[in-house]
Amino acid sequence: MAQPLVLVGDIGGTKTSLALFSLAERGSREHFVPLCPAVYPSKRYDSLEPMIQEYLSWVRERLVGDPNIVAATFGVAGPVTGRVCRTTNLPWIVDAGSLEKLISVQEGNVNLLNDLEALAWSVGGDPLIPLATIQEGEPGTSTTMVLVAPGTGLGEAVLCGRDENFFALPSEGGHADWAPVNKEQARLLEYLWEEFSHVSVERVLSGMGIVRLYTFLAKDIPAPNRPLPIPKAEPPADFPSQISQKALDEKDPVCMKALEMFAEILAQEASNMVLKVLARGGCFIGGGIPIRIRPFLESVAFRRRFVEKGRYSELLAKVPVWIILDPEAPLVGSAFYASRHVLSYRGEIA
Repeated sequence: MAQPLVLVGDIGGTKTSLALFSLAERGSREHFVPLCPAVYPSKRYDSLEPMIQEYLSWVRERLVGDPNIVAATFGVAGPVTGRVCRTTNLPWIVDAGSLEKLISVQEGNVNLLNDLEALAWSVGGDPLIPLATIQEGEPGTSTTMVLVAPGTGLGEAVLCGRDENFFALPSEGGHADWAPVNKEQARLLEYLWEEFSHVSVERVLSGMGIVRLYTFLAKDIPAPNRPLPIPKAEPPADFPSQISQKALDEKDPVCMKALEMFAEILAQEASNMVLKVLARGGCFIGGGIPIRIRPFLESVAFRRRFVEKGRYSELLAKVPVWIILDPEAPLVGSAFYASRHVLSYRGEIA
């Protein structure tokens, strides 16, 4: 029989990544190598099902036959209720039961995870992926950690336990209220109130958050002198990347200031999460944005803002902080989850 495969997906508001993983071997990162990876623009599809159908047709052509898919796990940007998720940034309803019929796998072998829960499984269950250390800290014996990941939206999760006892708690903390910590941020909040009655953390810490920070800083600059035009409607999909690239190239002080503010607010939110669950074990920074703007997160300003919490500054200085460097981490996490919680319990892999 052909090797058993798990279909995994990382479903986001901008793009969806799909891949197959072989589960004949399990262990370190080299055992979790994606087969037939593909990326699709999420908004081009009315739901996940037609995307998967298109993907599987492409896979059959590449493999010259039907893959032996025995399970599937999808990390979805949105709250999972039972076996259903209504996505936050897409008009989709993702239903595990419907996907089981589409993929033709045993009932119960399709699992939906919150996207941050899937990402958490790539770092919490085993040391599967590469990390960059922002603050070494002194983790001690604590097994409680947190994960904060800005992308299309802002995802957060809590990680508990180690090895066989590891589990992850999903969160929608990105939609909690955002609070400024200085006069400049207070002006930013007043500016955002002109557009939103509720300013969540995600309004600032996301791809569109970068655009809002840039617009806030550039609005009082005469148009001819602005490094990039302020979008009058929906900005181009690559506009956050344009701002980031100018900042990374040190070509414009406004773009650089926008990313400096983004990094400092991210540090504030990360340490907020640490304090809320007393995550002495560490804090992971994930998502595509942190990988891209890594130099701004490795700054003294980021570390200073992370620990600036008054009486708890000493505690926060001892908390390790890492950036997740593997862009395939959500897929690896979903595959690892499937190997632990679906297939091994059913005896479908050794």
